[in-house]
Amino acid sequence: MKNKEDIPTEILEAFNQIKGYSLIVRGAPGSGKTTFALELLKKYIEGGVYFTTRSAPKALYRQYPWLKNIVYKDNILDPIQSYVSKEIDISEAFEYRYKPELMKTIYDSVANIKNATIVIDNWYAVTEQTEELRKMAEIELIDAIRGLDANLVIVLEQDKQTSLDYPVDAVVVLNKENIEGRCVRELRLNKLRGFEIKQSVYLFTLFGGRFQSFDTFKYPKIEKYKRFISVPDSKTHFSTGNKDLNEMLEHGYPRGSYVFIEVGKDVDYATYFLIPILAVANFVTLGRGVSIIPVSGKSPENIKYEASRYGIENEVNSLIKVSANSLKKDFQNWNEMVLNLKEKTGESVLRLIGYDTMEALFGRSALSEIISLEAQSISDNKDLGIAIGKDSTPETNKILADIAEIHLKIEKRNRVLIIYGKKPETGIYAVTPDISNGYPDIKLTPIV
Repeated sequence: MKNKEDIPTEILEAFNQIKGYSLIVRGAPGSGKTTFALELLKKYIEGGVYFTTRSAPKALYRQYPWLKNIVYKDNILDPIQSYVSKEIDISEAFEYRYKPELMKTIYDSVANIKNATIVIDNWYAVTEQTEELRKMAEIELIDAIRGLDANLVIVLEQDKQTSLDYPVDAVVVLNKENIEGRCVRELRLNKLRGFEIKQSVYLFTLFGGRFQSFDTFKYPKIEKYKRFISVPDSKTHFSTGNKDLNEMLEHGYPRGSYVFIEVGKDVDYATYFLIPILAVANFVTLGRGVSIIPVSGKSPENIKYEASRYGIENEVNSLIKVSANSLKKDFQNWNEMVLNLKEKTGESVLRLIGYDTMEALFGRSALSEIISLEAQSISDNKDLGIAIGKDSTPETNKILADIAEIHLKIEKRNRVLIIYGKKPETGIYAVTPDISNGYPDIKLTPIV
């Protein structure tokens, strides 16, 4: 299963398998309708016609530079001469208003194009007639398209249900919402005649002027794991172990900092542990030590398995020390473990703690002092601390959020894994799998 695709799979299946398929895409201004329509047209470049009243081609090219190789002058519907013009310069703007000849114009323009796909952007601006005349035109248009075995995409500048929702085969609604003031975009499949809607809502982005939707987060199978390739630190920051995450945080984790990773509801261990395990792998491959108190329910064996996926399992018990049942309330074992690693390597140590385990061991009331002392020790020794807090420990999470210099939130939105910074404040990024180096890595794409 792909985790990243420009157009949702169900829509492409419908357009590829049924000729004469009609779809409307509607939404408020700025929701991404035109970008979606152009991205869909890109799939059918040889038989695509873009019919617009919105922008001159020059303006479209400025906004969508990649469009130059897709919408040629032969792809622009000439409303005056009733055929796709071979003579008109691409720099000219074309606008069209509904007349009785509209159906004939469309018919003549695509009658000789095999597997044609027509985009009308937008329908209300094209027709500019009374509601009664518009409804007549809608029925005529859809019947004509089906008769031609051409596919049709109609853009509507509104997010409410319209009369066109009934005769068309598919309805897509785009909207823009926010999470704690951060932009999030969603595509909703309201209707898809003849096909099962496997996922009704998709997260998407308009990053780079392109439409890109995201599928359920899932890693493809890796036949043989390879050793992790270290990602260099900067002079002032430890690398996160991932280039995209370094960029999101502007260089990575500051040396001597305390990092809080807040895990949202329904995010499983194998998924959220991707963020800290990348830092673990990076520390180990750079010859540094890592001391770990696992999250509740996880053992040293679980940590060793995670390490094996990055080719560093042999470093468990040497550079990677895991504390479990032997952890004492006075923290003596933990501090000795960190000190031994520092003496052995002569380097900074990564201290990774699951705070649901800590809450179970020490009780909530004692954690404030423990967290403060740990954060101070990390700062004094120029180490790196990563604390994992789950939704099951809300009070402990508040303490961690107050003390941490870096606060990241990981959660799922419409089956897609997302991450964003609460401290420092960042936008939302979609997280997608990357196995190009032979181990589980991630790519981050900003939602804009």
